[in-house]
Amino acid sequence: MLRLLTALGLVAALATTPAAADTDWGAYKSFVGTRCESPKTMADMVEGAKSFPIFHDHISSLKLLSARTVRATATALVCRVRISIVYNGAGQQVSGTFAVHIFKNGAWRASFD
Repeated sequence: MLRLLTALGLVAALATTPAAADTDWGAYKSFVGTRCESPKTMADMVEGAKSFPIFHDHISSLKLLSARTVRATATALVCRVRISIVYNGAGQQVSGTFAVHIFKNGAWRASFD
């Protein structure tokens, strides 16, 4: 039960926290043709996840196990992912949705639900 609550807390924290500048998603300009399964995109997702504040406080390891493209449009990339993390010393696997939105001014926002 504690493990489930910890995983749910992690997902909630990541879902409400914008990513900082470790991955510059604005450099993509458009996500048309981008595949979540590609090694470059997967590496960018891992780097982007490391910039969430919860990563610095509680997660000592994060590995992207799988990624599948749900939607890739000019302004949005949505990926279904499965990750392995070490959270407060305990290993866990979590599935969720990693989404990135690029705005007209080049700014972007990444989230994990």
